[in-house]
Amino acid sequence: MDDISKYFTVKEVAKRLDVTEDWVRDLIQSKQFKAVKIGKWRVDPEELKKFIQARTNIK
Repeated sequence: MDDISKYFTVKEVAKRLDVTEDWVRDLIQSKQFKAVKIGKWRVDPEELKKFIQARTNIK
């Protein structure tokens, strides 16, 4: 099992993407990236990496 302590919180994801926490929650709710809810939403760093790569126009 993955170490949940390595997962990012919504706040950390928002800071990394320079967006609001509400926008991150909207992305999670719309399943644009996977997250797990244990107390609060947590995002696997690999999922965040995939999300960013999918939106990069550099190949």
